[in-house]
Amino acid sequence: MQVVDATDPTHPREVGRRRLADWVLNLSTSGHYAYAASWEHGLQVLDISNPFNPREIGSADTPGFSVGVAVVGNRAYVADGYAGLQIFDISNPAFPVKLGSIDTPNQAFDVFVSGSFAYVADVQGGLRIIDVSNPSRPTETGFYNHHAKGIYVSGSYAYVAGGEGGLRIVDVSDPAHPREVGFYSTTGDVWSVAVVGTLAYITEETGGLSVIDVSDPFNPVLVGYHDTPSLALRVATDGNYVYLANYDSGVFIFRYTGSVSNHPPRVPTLLAPNEDETVSTATPAFKVKTDDIDGDRVKFEIQVAKGNDVRTFATDFVASGEEAVYTVPAEQALIAGQWSWKARAVDDKGAVSNWSAARTLTVNVNTPPTVPTLIAPASGATVSATPSLTLSASDPDGERVKLEIQVTGGTEMRTFTIDYVDSGTEATYTVPADQPLSDGQWSWRAKAIDERGAESGWSEAWNFTVAVNRAPATPTLIAPAPGAVVTPTPTFRLKTDDPGGDRVKFVIRLNKDAEARTVITGFVNSGADAAYTVPSAQPLSQGLWSWRAKAIDEQGAESGWSAPQEFTVRVDKPDLVPSEVTVSSPKAMTGGVVTVSVRVTNRGDAPASSSGARVQLSRSATAPSTSDRVLTEFLTPTLGVNQSITHESQVIIPTDVQPGDYTVWVIVDANGALDQSDRSNDQSKVTLRVVPSAQVWLPAGVNTLGVSTSSEELAPGKIGLSGMAMKRWEPDSGYMDVGEAQPLQAGKAYWVRVPRSMAIRVPAETSAEPAVIRLQRGWNLIACPYPSSVRWSLDLLRVRMGALTVNLEQAQQSGWMESYAWGWKQSTQNPYAGHYVLVYDADVVPGVQGALEPWKGYWVYAHQQCDMLLPSDASGETRSTSRLSTTGRGWALPVLARRGDSEAEAIIGVSTNGRGLSVPPPPAPPATAENQPVEVLIERAGVPLAVDVRGSAGVRQEWNLLVRFGAGHGEVSLHWNGASRLPRDVSLTLIDQTTGARRHLRTTPDYRFTPAQGETQRRFTLIAERNTGLPLRIVGLRASQTRGKTTAIQFSLSRTAAIQAEVLDASGRRVAVLDAGGTRQAGQHTLVWRGVDSEGRALPAGAYFVRVQAQDEEGRRTQAMVPLVLVR
Repeated sequence: MQVVDATDPTHPREVGRRRLADWVLNLSTSGHYAYAASWEHGLQVLDISNPFNPREIGSADTPGFSVGVAVVGNRAYVADGYAGLQIFDISNPAFPVKLGSIDTPNQAFDVFVSGSFAYVADVQGGLRIIDVSNPSRPTETGFYNHHAKGIYVSGSYAYVAGGEGGLRIVDVSDPAHPREVGFYSTTGDVWSVAVVGTLAYITEETGGLSVIDVSDPFNPVLVGYHDTPSLALRVATDGNYVYLANYDSGVFIFRYTGSVSNHPPRVPTLLAPNEDETVSTATPAFKVKTDDIDGDRVKFEIQVAKGNDVRTFATDFVASGEEAVYTVPAEQALIAGQWSWKARAVDDKGAVSNWSAARTLTVNVNTPPTVPTLIAPASGATVSATPSLTLSASDPDGERVKLEIQVTGGTEMRTFTIDYVDSGTEATYTVPADQPLSDGQWSWRAKAIDERGAESGWSEAWNFTVAVNRAPATPTLIAPAPGAVVTPTPTFRLKTDDPGGDRVKFVIRLNKDAEARTVITGFVNSGADAAYTVPSAQPLSQGLWSWRAKAIDEQGAESGWSAPQEFTVRVDKPDLVPSEVTVSSPKAMTGGVVTVSVRVTNRGDAPASSSGARVQLSRSATAPSTSDRVLTEFLTPTLGVNQSITHESQVIIPTDVQPGDYTVWVIVDANGALDQSDRSNDQSKVTLRVVPSAQVWLPAGVNTLGVSTSSEELAPGKIGLSGMAMKRWEPDSGYMDVGEAQPLQAGKAYWVRVPRSMAIRVPAETSAEPAVIRLQRGWNLIACPYPSSVRWSLDLLRVRMGALTVNLEQAQQSGWMESYAWGWKQSTQNPYAGHYVLVYDADVVPGVQGALEPWKGYWVYAHQQCDMLLPSDASGETRSTSRLSTTGRGWALPVLARRGDSEAEAIIGVSTNGRGLSVPPPPAPPATAENQPVEVLIERAGVPLAVDVRGSAGVRQEWNLLVRFGAGHGEVSLHWNGASRLPRDVSLTLIDQTTGARRHLRTTPDYRFTPAQGETQRRFTLIAERNTGLPLRIVGLRASQTRGKTTAIQFSLSRTAAIQAEVLDASGRRVAVLDAGGTRQAGQHTLVWRGVDSEGRALPAGAYFVRVQAQDEEGRRTQAMVPLVLVR
């Protein structure tokens, strides 16, 4: 690091120097300290209070290669190459403390901090915008995906040195969504950018310094440039001078003396009125100001708007930064209401700014309402003693108005008020019945008053006449006569006289107990008969009724009610009675189907036509409710008197019904109403228990299936498995077909082949008592009888023989049954094929499946008849165990053999507590599964096994694998997914005994071979060893150019590993590969690079990087990187 005195910029001189441990790629100063991005040595801090003797006082290592640094306050932000952004607390510069970090997609090359955001130039990763408000947990807010080597932020714009992409100007006012607004293309790579005012200074690697006018960010323009020798890398400016770091040519100091074109003024600042301010004048004053970048005088255009009323005013010219005031002239006064206003500035050379954001203001000037318009009664009209007075009034300001009405007759004057109504709407006032107007001549007028008390004048007066109407006489009831017997649709006849000779209508009131009806006739002449017939669609019910009436004339005068008269309605009707309700099963699951049977008999005295009926599910055993769930509705056929039918309905119990005890009600009604009050003989019931259910997903192909309960309703044909091939296993006779009507049994599992993926629903009952599964001698295909997994535990699971109950481990030791199970797993290549997976105690053999999954089938082997007891929650410790997990020094690894669509699996491993496990394969799947032309076995002492987990770890273990595949063509492959998660000190090697080929299981996912002609099987050895060596390291990586212009790359490996060595250019792009994966032993190695790319073409002089990556056979990786400079 050099300190240069630029007091006289024409004669800069070095005054201090400090040699550091590595390249200094960037510097940032704060107070008396300089902070250096020092390549492999991270962040270094120097005290520069004495510029003649700068001294290093502190440092902080970083995981990457430090190439950029920015200091803001007590924080240092380091662009750390492939390690992203690193943040340090430099409150004590001698001891920087790391606060947080965030990785970036490519190579963090430069960083600029503004506000609470760090802007990172990430080379091929583009511009990354990082929220650093919480420095311990920085998060990415947004990104701009374009090449970025340098970054500078000014205002709401980020200026991106885009490498070969030139200068990019990005709007970052919304950090989450940055967008490019301007672009300046260059001929060379742009490395760095600095901005002051409206000028941006950029370095072009081979083109020197360029000066860009960015006053219009959308249209950057070149206004000056200066070519420099060598490579122009970094640029900075203090506003007067521009400083350029020019690689091996030192520092250049420039001063820009050019000029730029006229710039528009800035968007005006609105000073008054304030946002949402209310002004009490129609001629308000508007106050604005702005700055002009060039210092020109400015004037303002002010636009005010209210709806379609838009006006534009202009101020006089004022100096830049001076306030301008414009007062609305009286002849252009603003009307009352809400207005919006905005402004823009125009300088004295004609340049125009953008419009400001709009503000709102309210003009509060009150104008009296208009004189009301009288509507009714019209002048000269004749009205009743309680007339309705209708009028309207408008308010120019749009305010609500109240109306004052003055009514005068002779010496009598009355005043009425209508409360506030909206401007321009009609309002009506009706004279109260207890304050009627007397007969004679009257006049009326009105005035309006707005909400602020402004009054209109009185309207002109209109005259009207009041004539009082007399009510008609009480009606005479003619028919039905008192005591008459009528049909359900009788005709009612009545009459009355009106004193004024007006036409009249009648209101008839009918009553029967709580039932009541009111009907109205049409108008008839005074003294004439009126008639009303009950519609056939609304017949009167059977029984004793009464009726009475009143009359209303055309002017609304009403008579009193007549005295009531009684009559009787008689109806001959059917009566449908349900009985003998039954259900096909006393229990039904949610989502399941149950058959409801009911006998319906016509007990009435008339034939019954087709009638409505429904089936309801109710919590009540005493009476149905309107809130009950309706399961189905049906129609009964026509039934003669005393005729019966039996009806069956298949109903579905909804899945959202809560399990429990219910009553199934069947309700029938001969009239089809289903809502009559008499429920004594039109409903019948039966009890039903609803149990929970679960939806079981069966993927296409061969599956195993088990259920948690036994029921007649659980036959395959009743749960959606009609036509599916199903098999069950009997230990003494093998596989047997399962018929569609044969109920499934709890605790047993079944093979089922489905042509397409489907979901079925089965009961999901649980019990506090363990499920008892009866085991016969030999293999038994059992099912998990619960809707949740049951942990397979040697200690927790119980086995019973006679009166003695022991745990699973004791049962195995006593020779009752084996302590393992086998489950079925579909092939990922062919769902109609698959392989078995071991189920065992995962605390003993880590890595195996450690639980029975719900609704699945499993093989277990019993030496004696006994009962297996499965608790619903495995004593509170139910859990599922991943097949690929490991614990302590124990482990297990499945080895999968595959040929075409077929596959098979064997398991090797080491237990955690010395208890080994050797397991033969279970029975082959039934014919519902396709043939298995591939088989993998473990040979131990001449016995073929499917599982061989050793009880002792030892230093070295060997397993002999036999893979059978039959005659035919096609590749055979072995897979061992999960080897990378075994204990770190375990090394696994697979050896092909036919070819001698070796594979390290941690670094290769599989082994593939094509059998020779006539070959039907092949043997392998699998070796597990525990490693105790050194960790993998690359040390002493360095690059040096020889006299012959070649570059020697030297490094040492701590242990044998496969390496990849490559050369990267300054942007991180790979240009040459020196070693593409060769295996090298521990010790020192040398590579030679001749300065050419992968195609043998000579590369230009400049900065490059050498990166070496290594991976050992256990899968451990490491890498190292060093810079180099190619000189031609």
